[in-house]
Order: sequence, then C-alpha cells, then structure tokens
Amino acid sequence: AELGRIASRVDELEATLAAERSPTPAAPSGNGDGNGPGDPGGPKPPVSGSGWLQTCPVNGPSSFVDSFGDPRPGGRSHEGIDMIAARGTPVAAVHAGTVHRTGSSIGGYGIVLFHEGSSDWTFYTHFDSYGSYGEGAHVSAGDTIGYVGNSGTTVYHLHFEYHPGGGAAINPYTSLLGVC
Repeated sequence: AELGRIASRVDELEATLAAERSPTPAAPSGNGDGNGPGDPGGPKPPVSGSGWLQTCPVNGPSSFVDSFGDPRPGGRSHEGIDMIAARGTPVAAVHAGTVHRTGSSIGGYGIVLFHEGSSDWTFYTHFDSYGSYGEGAHVSAGDTIGYVGNSGTTVYHLHFEYHPGGGAAINPYTSLLGVC
C-alpha cells in the first residue's frame, strides 16, 4: 500500500512537471560509480556518517538558494531545491537505496530513490541522462545516478526533493548547506 501511494505521488510529480520537459542530448556516461572512464567530475563525493543526507547530490561545483515553497505555474508551489551546476555534472545518490527511473515525461530524466531501511525517498530531476544504474538497482551513497541537465528554458540544474516517511516534501535547504 505504501509503495502504491508513493508510485501515485511519482505519477503526480510527472504530470506536474511535464510542461517543463524538453529533450536534451545525453551527457557522457560511464560505469556509474563516479570513478571510471567517462564519469566526469572525478571520484565519488565524500560520504559522511548516517542520516538521510550522506553526501551532496551534485558531485561538482554548484550553487543554490532556498526556493522551497516559491510559487509555480498552476497554483502549485516549489517542493524542492534547484541546484545550479554545469551540464553533465554527476548527480550522486544521497543515501543507499533502490532506483526507480521516472522516464523522460517529467522535466528531463529523473529518479526517485527509495532509501534503504526506511520509507524515506528523494526525488531528482532535470537530468541530461541517467548513470548506469537501471530500474530496481541498489545504489550506495555517492554513486552516480545521473547527470545535470535542463528542461529547455531554464539554466542547467538539479531539482532535488526529500520526502521523509514517504510523505510530503520538506525543505532540504539547511541540510544541503551542511554537505554541499
């Protein structure tokens, strides 16, 4: 039942962001671990301790401000943080978990990561392309799950959300400041 509710939420996110989608060419792909040939950005980002946010989701230079809750078209509000980075910058899993690819119907390719050992999940979107991890794959914190892209009318960025307990998004800004 919980996975069904989360899957419904993913479908809702896909529908909400569909208007922002525009295809972009694929970024370089490598072996997905951030360390191999073709994985831009060099080694995996530092991973620290426990908790829901064990590493910065952008493995490279980035900037971001607290835009959580800002108004968006259609009367909705922004449910995440947009992290500005160069196109093709590796995007890292912030926690060990299971990958669910959301396809390209949302604002660029995206991933929902179901966190191992909890019902928490994180949502990443506006990818140029995925890392090498397929649907249902297990990843560790710091593994490259995709590459920063855009949706055609915006700057290159990662849209990042955190959903504790499988519920509504909460503002991850302060936590991101601690690891990015």
